[in-house]
Amino acid sequence: MSVVQDPLEQILTEDNLSRLARMAEALPALEKLSNLLTNLEKSGKLDNLLNLMQQGLDLLDAVQRAELVDAIIEFSMDQLPKVQAVWPLLEKLTSERALNLIQGLDLDSLLTATERLLPVMNKLTSESTLKLLESIDFDSLLSAADSMTPLLKKLTSPETVKTLTSIDVDSMLKLMNKMLEMQKTGALDKMLELMTIMADPNFLDSLKMVMDKMAKALKMWVQDLPKVKPVGTFGLMMEVNKKDTQYALGAMLKLAEDLGKVLREG
Repeated sequence: MSVVQDPLEQILTEDNLSRLARMAEALPALEKLSNLLTNLEKSGKLDNLLNLMQQGLDLLDAVQRAELVDAIIEFSMDQLPKVQAVWPLLEKLTSERALNLIQGLDLDSLLTATERLLPVMNKLTSESTLKLLESIDFDSLLSAADSMTPLLKKLTSPETVKTLTSIDVDSMLKLMNKMLEMQKTGALDKMLELMTIMADPNFLDSLKMVMDKMAKALKMWVQDLPKVKPVGTFGLMMEVNKKDTQYALGAMLKLAEDLGKVLREG
């Protein structure tokens, strides 16, 4: 069982007696300080003194941090030309039009598209691609781009954009798939040959004239069709004697003659 030491004996040790002696010597000064603080408190000056001390400490702290502030200022001055260089871009990116565009973006779809484009971006930044870019004659490329500027202006004109936005993409894709099938079967080559034949101005003029005549005759025939009566052998002979019928038969016979010549040449 531990022995409890008498507190009085602890106080009367040599070290503690020395400390008590020094405290006794300081009592007059502590009394003066206490009286001074009491008087300052009564006069309302103690708070002002404490505030002044706090401001002094803050000023000292600011002086100690002056090197850090100087470093921050120096860094800011170094970055100022860069900020000035990108400032026009920042202004455009924060313009009302840009903000409206950003608000209208489907960010989920954009992130999905970006994720899918990552393999392409990796290829575009590969070593072989970079070597290819280094070998490009950009002066010639820029000259070509300058020559194409009028065409690009037309392609980006409001009329062209309106036309492009009105295109039925699904129908266009179906047409492309159909043309791909025709290419595989060789039908596309034959169609191109046919288009080459039809590109002959004389052929187009002749075809247009025949189509115009046939359209007019067809309209007349449809209008007269309710009034048409059955024709026998005698009636057929009478119709053949008409000038219009004779002219039509002559034209058809001439076509048959010319067609025969062409077929015999083949």
